[in-house]
Amino acid sequence: MAIRDVSEQEISEKLASLNLSVDTLPFPVDIAKCFPKTSGMGWKGDVKRRHKLLTLCQSQLQKTLKDGEEVLYIGKGVQQKFAEQYFLGVWAALINQTVFVFTNLRVVLFNSDTKGNPKHTFWSIFYNEVGKFKGGLLGGANLKLKDGSKFSYSGFKGIDRKTIPMVVQEARSEYDTLGFTPQSTQSRENLCSRCVEVVPKGLCKCANCGQEFYEPSKLALRSLIFPSWGDFCMGHTILAIVELLGYLVSWLFFGAVLFAAINGGDGDSIAPAIFFGCLIVFEHVMDAILTYYIAKKGLSPKKA
Repeated sequence: MAIRDVSEQEISEKLASLNLSVDTLPFPVDIAKCFPKTSGMGWKGDVKRRHKLLTLCQSQLQKTLKDGEEVLYIGKGVQQKFAEQYFLGVWAALINQTVFVFTNLRVVLFNSDTKGNPKHTFWSIFYNEVGKFKGGLLGGANLKLKDGSKFSYSGFKGIDRKTIPMVVQEARSEYDTLGFTPQSTQSRENLCSRCVEVVPKGLCKCANCGQEFYEPSKLALRSLIFPSWGDFCMGHTILAIVELLGYLVSWLFFGAVLFAAINGGDGDSIAPAIFFGCLIVFEHVMDAILTYYIAKKGLSPKKA
């Protein structure tokens, strides 16, 4: 089934009616696929939202896309992980914003802010590595890859959940027609934040430009020594500041408990020891575990 049966001329006219155009973008866009909703309720909002994403990502896309690579579709979701949601709450959504860019070659993913501005962690997936992309209810979507990796996302619009599987299916059919079977070190490859070339699985240095990245274990060690340190290194500044404030408050409470035990004449009180043990476990150890868990999802560049 074709994604669109409306002419590009008609879609261009719809864009022009909103004072929008893709002609000024520094890369080609298949508007017949990228703007599937140009009529009915809410079509103006959908077109504006998608065009805004293209504009916000244009600088990074210009740098990322290869010769002959064309944008077929773009959307944004939030990766869902139970452990992160349980321990980080709303902050998990802040650090897991993801822009999906479907091209005629691959799927490019940018970790972004809530508006859609790319940050510094990027991935690439060839279509032959996609096992299934299935839309769910209430904005949910599930992505299953050939190597067994599974990802859950929220925040996709209804038109995204309907269109993306068709885009993927048509791209995979094109792969089969061309006999194109690119090889990967993992289904979702890490991309260098500087030159946007693939950094193979297990490596923390780009062979192309020399950019170095933090090892997840060393970021976890930083958070074990001083909670929030690892998050600062990964660029999760707001989350790191909140964690740091919470950590300092915990030490103030510990000081109050210790002061009360000493001045209360109860020198053998175990309250300070218990509080200190809980502080170490829940602040240092848990933050180190979460930092390692988050750091393994992508590459965090070291500053030059």
